[in-house]
Amino acid sequence: MFKKEIIGIHIAENLVDICILTKKDDWYISETYRWDSASFKAGLEHLEKFLSEKSPSNNRLISVTIPQKDIFLRDVSLQNLTPEEAINSVKLGISLYAHLEPGEIYHDEWAIEEQNSVKIMIQYTKKSLVEPIIDIFKKTKHIKSLYALSSFFLGFDMLLRRYKTGFPCMFLLKPENLQDSAKNKNWLSMHGKESWLGIHSFKQDEAFENIRAYLPLELLESSFKNITLKNHAEYNKNKPLKDILNGIIEGKTAVSPGFCSTGLCFKKPNLSFYPQYKKKFLKPEKRFYIIFVILSAFIMSGLTIYDIYEYTNLRSAFFKEQNHLKQVEKNIEPLIQIEKQANELQKSYDEIQEFKTQRVSILEILKVLTEITPDHSFLRTFYYSDNKVRISVSGQSAIELMEIWRKNNKFSDVKLVSTVNKERENLETFSVEIMLSTLHTDLKNPSATIITQPHGMPLEY
Repeated sequence: MFKKEIIGIHIAENLVDICILTKKDDWYISETYRWDSASFKAGLEHLEKFLSEKSPSNNRLISVTIPQKDIFLRDVSLQNLTPEEAINSVKLGISLYAHLEPGEIYHDEWAIEEQNSVKIMIQYTKKSLVEPIIDIFKKTKHIKSLYALSSFFLGFDMLLRRYKTGFPCMFLLKPENLQDSAKNKNWLSMHGKESWLGIHSFKQDEAFENIRAYLPLELLESSFKNITLKNHAEYNKNKPLKDILNGIIEGKTAVSPGFCSTGLCFKKPNLSFYPQYKKKFLKPEKRFYIIFVILSAFIMSGLTIYDIYEYTNLRSAFFKEQNHLKQVEKNIEPLIQIEKQANELQKSYDEIQEFKTQRVSILEILKVLTEITPDHSFLRTFYYSDNKVRISVSGQSAIELMEIWRKNNKFSDVKLVSTVNKERENLETFSVEIMLSTLHTDLKNPSATIITQPHGMPLEY
């Protein structure tokens, strides 16, 4: 079914701001709420009360945002890796990029392909901040409607992209009556051609020329608008969302955090602290009408075919034939069991013959690896199972070794499965998984083999 309602919720230490959009021909703002709170815990109590008063609905999406100061942004560029390999590498080595322990944070990554590298955008925040919010959604039975959790600046970016506003661009947001206004801060929200590039905070009296040094290259020549950010802005509820956004872009309309939060529902969240819980708009279904038509046809057919007298006779004949069939099945049951046993024996025989003719020689694999691996690199461990080889390697260049193996026609796929670490003597240690070529893909049950070798000693065969 179409989603008919979107709720954007911003929760901070001193306020809870909520904006509700409803769907008619276009999206409209139907309700807005704001509660001032003395603490984050008090804000959670307002949130729980608000959700408790609403019945759960499958036609609703809810997005939640938290203050930017509680979110940590990082980006890292990796060369000669696919986006999937780059994301997996960052996930495995998240402790290298986050200043908090991995067990204390929720984190998510998004890959952006560049000319000669892959840029990984990273967001993370403390579990202690997010888990109380998720617990409230579970308690009030709205967890199925929860779509994403992130920064309201990211939601603002997605609102702009919904109507294809010109990118790249920047927006200077001036808080009013917010906690940050007491710190005399403004925020510059940066929006690139492909994705949100993050934010930069600075003092209100700081010259813009000093800020240019922090801007990405693609934004240096971009124009920017001054947008007012308020804890609770008044919107014209009769205007469609597109007109409201035009007013914001022209600098005529103030922005509230709750309204920005609704943007997370309009585009697949690139960055979210709830990565396993991203939903898309569901396509309309006609299941009800299909069931109704099928049911009607079934009833009409039943009334046409059967009457009371014929039904009684058919039932009697059915039970008579059923008893006869049971007797026949009883007589042929021993023959069926013999046939099953014969089929199982034949299957086992075929598998043994196939295994004997197609089993890969471990020595053959080791021979190929040692022939093409440079002398300055060493295979430390070797594991073979199900037509896959997994090895740990020490060498001068992980990238160089992977390129050599990928060029060999006996290997159909070579991918990195661990982080690359530096050892003494400037050697790199890492693990890769190699899929053998299609010549060996029909193996049924190859035995697993593990070979280990002390550090610094080449494998011999």
